[in-house]
Amino acid sequence: MLTLISTILAGVLGFLPKLMGFFERKQELKYEIELTTLKLQAAKEGLTIQANTADLKSMVEEGNSLRTHDLGLTGNRFTQILSASVRPVITYAFFSLFFLVKLIMLFVLYDNGIVDPAVWKNNLLDDETMAIFGAIIGFWFGARAYQRLSEMYGAQSVTKGKK
Repeated sequence: MLTLISTILAGVLGFLPKLMGFFERKQELKYEIELTTLKLQAAKEGLTIQANTADLKSMVEEGNSLRTHDLGLTGNRFTQILSASVRPVITYAFFSLFFLVKLIMLFVLYDNGIVDPAVWKNNLLDDETMAIFGAIIGFWFGARAYQRLSEMYGAQSVTKGKK
């Protein structure tokens, strides 16, 4: 049961970045609606709020400029590879350490004269171990499947909106 819960929880946690992106986009859209409302109100009442609009436009342009700058940062090839490899390296290190601990446990069981495969299974693949593996697999593959689906359907909705 713990394995199932941790697998589902890890898959759900993989959606958190998309959820955060949704809320950020919602805030951006709210900001754009407020700006448009101000423009319409000024035009309707015949008031000129060019100074405020210029300030808001400069804030938007500054935000866009910062985002464009961040997207344009490439650095050298080594820096890009190092940046992209952090999570996989941590995963590999965790699995290596975990495998080493379980292998040592197996040798200890064998040295103590325990050769029954059922005992080995109960000690090496207990519920907590399976929960950890389920969480990691759910995170890596659950999040990637969602990302692929959102990219596939997100790209279609963008092209439909441009027609």
